[in-house]
Formats: sequence, structure tokens, C-alpha cells
Amino acid sequence: MPMFLDVPPVNSPVVITKDYGGYVHKYEDAAFNYREKGIRVEIRGQCRSACTLALTVPNVCVDEMAIVAWHQAYEPDTHRLRPDVTNRMLSNLPTRIRQHLEGKIQASYSTEATLNYSDLRSLGIPDCNETPYKAPTVAANVNYGNTPTQQPTEAPEPSLTPEEQKEADWAKYWQWAGNTSTSQFGKLNMKKYNFKNGVASINIYYWDKQGMYVSAIQYTKNDIAIERKICRSVEVVPDEMTCNDWNTGKATVLEYDMLTGRYETAGN
Repeated sequence: MPMFLDVPPVNSPVVITKDYGGYVHKYEDAAFNYREKGIRVEIRGQCRSACTLALTVPNVCVDEMAIVAWHQAYEPDTHRLRPDVTNRMLSNLPTRIRQHLEGKIQASYSTEATLNYSDLRSLGIPDCNETPYKAPTVAANVNYGNTPTQQPTEAPEPSLTPEEQKEADWAKYWQWAGNTSTSQFGKLNMKKYNFKNGVASINIYYWDKQGMYVSAIQYTKNDIAIERKICRSVEVVPDEMTCNDWNTGKATVLEYDMLTGRYETAGN
């Protein structure tokens, strides 16, 4: 019974034949991991509840047995509905599917919030059998203090503005950080945080070659990146850590505030 959380063998897609969901954060982490690595997700059967996050993966496809169904998110212990979590799950769906589902998701499954193969195809999801799977390849060579590996000669890319170059470099680093984290911890060591001002962050953790614990952090608002930082400390949960802004390089020392449970700028 292949499921969304089943990590596939190297150079293979994720295949879903029967997955009735579970804890949302686990499915969010898996979806993030598949997006970062360019892994394809094939829905070839039942995909319900938190499994619907499979549709947030760009490389997703469906076959004629596909059924994808939504209900409102809820807390496992109290069954209290969590519309904020439901909205978060919907926010990364393809636009046409998100618009189709608007106002239709109920506390329990409903026909209005259940999409079959024909529905999904009409809303832009490709057919798995018409788009053969190709294993993802990574061309980026992120180098940290080592002798660069000789790369094949390629046609020169168009010149980028400094801002575009920063974006391109971050994308390479972010993928490298995710791969390094997965290699060190056996799975992607990542956390997501939501703040009251509408800002959210994704944090990826790994150990660097100097024995420092690194937090690679991207802050977003309305799904748009607004800030990126790389923070280092000598411990996993330190009293103090130093963060460098990706765009400016400016260093900031953060101290843990026991009252708020957050890291605040030292001296504030």
C-alpha cells in the first residue's frame, strides 16, 4: 500500500495507491522534501486528508484510479476544527484547484471536495502515463572551502543582476542545505514557524565542517520571501547565536529570551 510518506528508492517517484492522511506537519515536511529534490509524485489511487498535500508538489501527476478528497483539519485529541491549518494546506495548491475548492471543504468528506481523475485533469494535473518519469538531476555545485570540481563546458548563461544572482545562489545553497541535513539526520531536519504579524519561516538545520550547528532560515509573508539568514551556534539549543543576512552579509547576535521563548537581538 504505497503512501505519500514512503520515501522512494533513488531515481524513483513516490507512488500513492491508498493514503488516508495523518499528521499534517509530517505531510508538509514530506512535500517540502519532494519539492526541494524535484521528486515526482504519482497519485494512482486514494489520496485523502493530509495526503492532499501531494498536489503541492510541482512534479505531481495522476492516473485513472486517482481520487483526492479534502475535509477540514482538526486537532487529533479534541477534534476541534483548525481552519488556519486548512487554509495553510490550501495555500500552496495549484491556483485552479484552490479556486475550485473555495468554500466547499466541510468538517467531513463531501462530494464537492472530492476530485476524481477527470476533475484533476481538467484542473491542470498531468496524466502519469502521458509524461514518462525522469530522474531529477542537480547541476549546482555548492562549494564550501574545497577545490572546485571541474564542470563540463556549457553555453554561457545570460548575465544576472546582483539581486537575481543572490536569488540563484540562495536556491543552490537551500538545496545543498536540505541535502546535507537529510544526509546527516536520516531525514530532512526542518521546522516551520508562524508569527502573529503574518510572517512565517522555514528553518533547515545541519552541522557544518567546523562543528557549528547551522540554521538556514527563510522568512516569507504572503508566500513571498522577505528575508534570509544563516545562523550558527555551538549547540543545538544555544543561549546565543550569530546570524548573517544573506543579502547584506550583516551579522547580528541573537540571545534566547526565556520570557518569549524566542531569539531576540542582543541588547534589545
